[in-house]
Amino acid sequence: MLALRLLSEGVSEGPNTELLMILMVLLGFFALSIIVGWAFGSRKQNQVEAKEEAVSVKKKAAEDQHKGSRKK
Repeated sequence: MLALRLLSEGVSEGPNTELLMILMVLLGFFALSIIVGWAFGSRKQNQVEAKEEAVSVKKKAAEDQHKGSRKK
């Protein structure tokens, strides 16, 4: 309702269509961004190979303590 009221100049003159082209261009860019975002979001991601095996924090702390005790 607000958009129609902003586009209209008066009852007898009819709607003001000067802003209509800008509104349609903005709507087109919005729709295009939605489509492009959906397309990029739905594609399958490549699996990345890890060079090292993940180690838990407790296991790493235990290894660090063990290494430290051997040096002394």
